[in-house]
Amino acid sequence: MDGFTPEYWVGTEYVPCEAPRCDGVDRHGNVPSPLLTALPHPAALVEWSGGRGWFRQWNTRFERSFFALTRSSPRSDPTDSSRFQAELTNFVLSGHDVSRFEIERMTPLGVEVFDCTLAWVRHDVPGGDRILISAIDRTADRRVEASLRRELISDSLTALPNRIGFGEFVEAALDRCSREAGGEDATIGVLIVDLVRFSRINEALGTMAGDELILAVASRLRACVGQDVLLGRLGGNDFGICDILTDGSEGLMGLAQRIKAAFETPVRLSNLEIAVDCAIGCSLMAVAEVEPDQLIRQAQTAARVAKTSGRLEIYRAGELGAARQRFFLESHLRDSLNHRGLHLTFQPIINLSTFSVTGFEALARWNHPILGSIPPTD
Repeated sequence: MDGFTPEYWVGTEYVPCEAPRCDGVDRHGNVPSPLLTALPHPAALVEWSGGRGWFRQWNTRFERSFFALTRSSPRSDPTDSSRFQAELTNFVLSGHDVSRFEIERMTPLGVEVFDCTLAWVRHDVPGGDRILISAIDRTADRRVEASLRRELISDSLTALPNRIGFGEFVEAALDRCSREAGGEDATIGVLIVDLVRFSRINEALGTMAGDELILAVASRLRACVGQDVLLGRLGGNDFGICDILTDGSEGLMGLAQRIKAAFETPVRLSNLEIAVDCAIGCSLMAVAEVEPDQLIRQAQTAARVAKTSGRLEIYRAGELGAARQRFFLESHLRDSLNHRGLHLTFQPIINLSTFSVTGFEALARWNHPILGSIPPTD
């Protein structure tokens, strides 16, 4: 390994530097080494002997972070020791010049994370080469990542999973269910609870009142679904509920009825009592066949139908395709209006007593170049 130049981790970059030499250092001193104090992170020198690593020198940062490895003490944590010894053994047996691994450990203040590097270092003292261990504390970075992750998948107002988080939780529930014995025979159901007239409440009372209403609704829904059922806020006035069903659709239908009953009592905001109604759409699918995004979209389609019907709607095959067709027609109708694609048809009005024409009814008709004549009902 002559001429080998190790790489020390500094911040988030790799900075090459000359290999440290330990000329004249007592190889069994077992004391903090002044030669390692220049490093801005925990570092130690390990002698490989008798099939295991022996920590011979270290800097004060290493001693503070890994006290168990530098002293024999009741404070010693065998987890650190066993993990380091396992990594050292794998490193020596691999024949590599550099190895990297990560250590996570639980402390009273939470999880600590270290990115560790092992590298061979030349020595001019009896005993040959040693192994340099350097450790970068990534705890703060990991906590920032976790915080950003929570913000990504959580609704800032209610702290419930948002659309992204809800979809991920549904996928996780499907994975767990598919791994369980007989889980693929179960049914997964999604309910979409859409608050009716929420935009009017926002316009009349302001967004602060709207936020208070959302919090009150979220609280009532939590009380209805309990702890074992997933609840999320998918949009401004849309809530999603997901459950794995072993009794068919009966459990989900019962939950929908409890939700409807919960909204019979008005919500009090300041000095006002506001009657809140909701439209509920449901989608059911076998666990073995389900696609999470498709399942959620189907429930949302059923919820839109429920707004018109005023009752619980279960998604039926073809409804999503029909919704796409309506959107397609709406888009093309705008183009046809701009390009004079509509024409008038005159229908005579007949007096049945005299059988004479008394007038005409003008009807707008749309003849699409691809779809042909579009019925007025569409």
